[in-house]
Amino acid sequence: MTQNGNAMTVVIDGEKEMIEPRIILNQENIQDIKHQDIIYWKNNRYESVSGLKFLAVDFLKAMYEMNTLDYTFSQNSIGFSRIGDEVSLRRKNETRWSAEIPIFEGDKWTGFSWFAYSDTITISDMLRLFFEEMPWSGMLSWKIGKRDYE
Repeated sequence: MTQNGNAMTVVIDGEKEMIEPRIILNQENIQDIKHQDIIYWKNNRYESVSGLKFLAVDFLKAMYEMNTLDYTFSQNSIGFSRIGDEVSLRRKNETRWSAEIPIFEGDKWTGFSWFAYSDTITISDMLRLFFEEMPWSGMLSWKIGKRDYE
């Protein structure tokens, strides 16, 4: 691959093609970040952020914080909340995650949640939709159950 100004020459199946980079307008670009009322909390080996601090977070910060989670620490977790939506994540290993959506009756947690497991890419894509206020929970296959405290 060579670069000429903004255009790049790439070789695909032995053929050279000149392509122009695309600008993707979503929350991966700092200028396109939406500032919703989303707060986060996390528990990591050497750092904890309480949900009671109500710290606002954007998509880029969320991705950074997720990347810092130490999967060798069994109680690692990170969660994101906005009015009417909440998701908690635990890093199981380098590329696997568990996701949890708590089930509430009014303001009281029922003790049950929706649970799912997936890879880093799918979890990141799901979270992007969460931050873009798009339907997000349909990306995973969820099962109802009690919280896994392993």
